[in-house]
Amino acid sequence: MLTETADTLALTADTGRGAPSRRLLAGLGIGSAAIGAALLAWCVWRLVDGIAPAAAVGAVAGLALLAVAGACLTVVQTLQRTERNGLILAVEPGRVVTPGGPIPASALRRIRLRSRRFALRTRHPVTAEWEARTGTGTHRTIVFERTDGAVERVHAAVFATDDEFARVVRAVLRFAEAHTIPVQRGR
Repeated sequence: MLTETADTLALTADTGRGAPSRRLLAGLGIGSAAIGAALLAWCVWRLVDGIAPAAAVGAVAGLALLAVAGACLTVVQTLQRTERNGLILAVEPGRVVTPGGPIPASALRRIRLRSRRFALRTRHPVTAEWEARTGTGTHRTIVFERTDGAVERVHAAVFATDDEFARVVRAVLRFAEAHTIPVQRGR
């Protein structure tokens, strides 16, 4: 949800908005983990039979699936933490506030805006409206680089519509211009 006043803007996580993505990623992660574990068990069985090449191929595939499962479940935890925290990004006079805490303008070296739509999407009006409302098919990230080298990434793809993200970008650009912080746009 986006809250905007004359000099501040706050993007917060709506409690139910990330649920479909979380369910999909959790299912993919659990399924990948189950298949990966089954492949590793099959590898042990093949090693006992003395068929090492098949066991090696199965072990690589099983470990790759377990890595996919770990990545999916990490993203699920990030979505849950974001919903629990509530705040995604706030732009205030003289500072930005992220889930990691406030960052004063003097501590920012650069801001990177990343936004792109994935190419393989349908053009049906209902599907396009759903994608615009849910952020499906869109990668939207704002990266704040501090002068001490630390990096804070704000992921807004699930919790902001296209219109809300455009308003957030405008507020960040106004903030960067007011404090002469360089902004890099890209993928």
